Order: sequence, then C-alpha cells, then structure tokens
Amino acid sequence: MPIAARRRILTLLKGQQRPVAEVADALGLKLPAASKHLRVLRFEFRPGGVWEFTMRGPDGTEYPNRIEWLEILPPERMVFRHGAKADDPEAFLSTVTLVDHGPASEVVLRSLFNSKAQRDEVVERYGAVEGGRQTLGRLATYVAAMTRAATRR
Repeated sequence: MPIAARRRILTLLKGQQRPVAEVADALGLKLPAASKHLRVLRFEFRPGGVWEFTMRGPDGTEYPNRIEWLEILPPERMVFRHGAKADDPEAFLSTVTLVDHGPASEVVLRSLFNSKAQRDEVVERYGAVEGGRQTLGRLATYVAAMTRAATRR
C-alpha cells in the first residue's frame, strides 16, 4: 500500500468518531453486507483513544469489543489492547505493522494472549484466523482499487 494511501486512511480517522457508513462514504467504498453486523459505539483514533463496537454473529449473538490504542505511528505501526470492556482482565495486546516494500506493503498482525488456552479460544470459538484473512482480503481489494484510481488521475 502506498504511504500516501496509508496516511489518507489514518488522517481520515484521526481523533474522530464516525459510523462505519460515513467512513466508507468518505473513502468511496461500498459497504459489504457484513457491515450490518458491526455497530460502532465510539471511535477515537489516537494514542489513549478507544474504539468500542459490537459485532453480531450469524446466530444474532452480540459480542462487545473495546480497543484501546496504545501506540499509533503512521504509516508504520499500531499497538492496541483488545478486550470486551474497560479493564477487561482477558484483554490481549495486538500490534499491526506495515512494512514498506516499495510499490507494495506487508501487513503483519501479531497478538499476545494471556495464555495458550485464551489464544485457542479466540481462534476456535471466534474464528480469528479466518476473520483476519477475510479482513486482509477486503483491505487488499480496497488498496488495489485506490491504487488504480490514483494512477488514472
């Protein structure tokens, strides 16, 4: 992903609370059907900021999520604590690193869980690995579309 594209996304979200539909509109994206399963309650994209959202599973079960941004270094790295609520003892630490490879970027996702059992539950019960693959696939599609649009200008 070109650095300019990364900066545009980070600048758009910096310090603002926005519904998913508004972010998608601002970025020129069409919302996939899956987006109706995500309700954003709060979004503050800054160190110390919080993103609170609820995800709805296929069976209608609602899963509260809370991300606290610990470090944001555009366009290289984001570090956050991910749990279900404030001061969640089960919260885990995640790092997203963007590695510049010239015309392309590598996205590295790492999560540090409190135990192997917790990691296994997140992978097996919530489908975290497959969910991550799907999310990165949608990101790749979006970046490719942005890149094509930028080269046409």
